Amino acid sequence: MEQAGTYSYKIVPGEGFWHARLFVFETIESTNSWAFRHKNDLAHGDTVLAQAQTGGRGRLGSQWFSMPGKSLCFSVCIDNSFLAFPPFLLTQAAAVALAREFSKMGTAPRCKWPNDIYINHKKLCGILAKCDTGSSVTVLGIGINNTISRQELAGAGLDRSATSIRIETGSAPSNMELFETVRTSMEDTISIINEQGPGFLAQSWKDMDYFTGHCLRLTVAGRSFSGQYQGIDKRGRLLLKMQDGSVKPFWAGHATKIRTE
Repeated sequence: MEQAGTYSYKIVPGEGFWHARLFVFETIESTNSWAFRHKNDLAHGDTVLAQAQTGGRGRLGSQWFSMPGKSLCFSVCIDNSFLAFPPFLLTQAAAVALAREFSKMGTAPRCKWPNDIYINHKKLCGILAKCDTGSSVTVLGIGINNTISRQELAGAGLDRSATSIRIETGSAPSNMELFETVRTSMEDTISIINEQGPGFLAQSWKDMDYFTGHCLRLTVAGRSFSGQYQGIDKRGRLLLKMQDGSVKPFWAGHATKIRTE
């Protein structure tokens, strides 16, 4: 076992993405935070996986709920020079890849811009990419509710907003079995986008888009915008048709459906 501060881990050669290393922690504060701090020492495809996180985060600083052994949490170190598309699109590429795997389990997943997967209007999976302008590395973090029960989500006050693979299908693979499955799907999807371009990603997203046909309210840096959702473009931007008929693109923001009934 290796030691990183107060956390111990083991390294499994060849079991990360693209046959790189897999760092397996029993407990860690955040796989994304650890991978980002050590990005200069990690190679393309090196992956950090934890059985439990004590300080996982989602977008906009929100806390990511996970349960030891029942949530799959991992982060992948990606050298941007291996990508033929902007790193900004990695979260959407991962969402499409994961949603395809969840659909094979008999569910009907939907991709919610910019980085979530929902089933039956409840969140199953969150995705977070972290990079900085001084580095050519992106750390892509994934959190999937795997074997968590309804009672456990209710105990955390999340039974109305979150779900899990076990809840939706009645069964679930082990975390490591799930990791092996989604790793292959993500590798294949990124390879296809590299070959075919972002247009493939935009079309794949459209087929599973959570917001299709809805009016949205988008909050960006304290400002609110409302309009008819027009999908995402090849650059990964959300498109809203405004009241004056113009279509406005957004790189980021928090989007919610507007009830029209």
